[in-house]
Amino acid sequence: MKLIIFFLFIFISSIAEANENHKKKIKDYIENISSFHGKFYQVESAQISKGEIYFSNDRLRVEYLTPTNLIFVLKNNKVMYYNKDLEEVQYFNPKDTSANLFISLFNNSDFFNEAEIKASTGYVVVKKYVIIKDELHILKIYFE
Repeated sequence: MKLIIFFLFIFISSIAEANENHKKKIKDYIENISSFHGKFYQVESAQISKGEIYFSNDRLRVEYLTPTNLIFVLKNNKVMYYNKDLEEVQYFNPKDTSANLFISLFNNSDFFNEAEIKASTGYVVVKKYVIIKDELHILKIYFE
């Protein structure tokens, strides 16, 4: 029985060490990005939104393509919101909104500290639980 517990401890320790190694690599990657482009899906209740995200020069642009055509430009804790269909522009503070997730992702080096990391062949999945306006959300990021 002691032998099984010993091997289980070694296995759990090696998984924890691998996760810390992935966290360090992801943090280093994010901190050294000068420009970035990616696609995303956002699932809320039964609605799926699809979009693209751009990062350059400390400015983040999030473009929702479906179901509505929205653009968010985030810089220095300020957000410009543009609804293409309504030709409407608004500005707001991203605190306590999902926009703050995008800002934290690129500007907060501790963002991944509380995340769960799972490596598979060819990709790594980062899963983080976040609270926005007293509501629990799950954020999943896939790195290929």
